[in-house]
Amino acid sequence: MTARYSVGFVLLLVVTNLCHGQTATYSSIEDGNSLAEFCKESPKPTASETLHWGMCAGYIVGVKDAEDTTKISLKAANMEDKRSLKFCVDQRVTNGQLIDVVNKFLKDHPELLHLSAAMIIQGALAHSFPCK
Repeated sequence: MTARYSVGFVLLLVVTNLCHGQTATYSSIEDGNSLAEFCKESPKPTASETLHWGMCAGYIVGVKDAEDTTKISLKAANMEDKRSLKFCVDQRVTNGQLIDVVNKFLKDHPELLHLSAAMIIQGALAHSFPCK
């Protein structure tokens, strides 16, 4: 059992070192600048770029899921009020569409890149999917 953990730890170190050697300038998503860097698409992505794109997708979908949870909680408490929701995404919208919307917003609003990543994602989704 210990040998299994040792092999896993060594593999983790190797992957981390491979990814660390790439040209990405950010190690986590914090603001719009790092979000834009992680969300870049490449025709032939490196291992690091693939990892970063996956983190970008997870972050965007996580913000959307948090809003969905708020919506469900408000409805369960009979306090549903669209004014308290930041955006309302139709269930038919795919995760790919969400990522495209955020990427377009990042490109169209470079003046906002200093803001928190979550705030930018909320703004992008509110702009494209307002509550009615």
